[in-house]
Amino acid sequence: RRSSDLEVLLSKWACGVPAVVSSVSDRNSAALREMERLGLRPGVGVKVEAGTRSASVLVRIGNRVDPVRLNQRLAAGISVVAES
Repeated sequence: RRSSDLEVLLSKWACGVPAVVSSVSDRNSAALREMERLGLRPGVGVKVEAGTRSASVLVRIGNRVDPVRLNQRLAAGISVVAES
């Protein structure tokens, strides 16, 4: 595997760097439903917006204009890879 293929948790991903959701955790069914509702599924492009990360992460999902605020627990259940 190339280093660019390494999965990183969305909660740890660098701001402003385009990424693609590679996998989502299915351990928590409520979190999984929330991810599905937001369109956070494997293959979807995301970009973390600049800002504080103490409680939540601001993420632009797919082609949406407005970013969405995800709590740290939800963001830690989403793995991403660099956009190729």
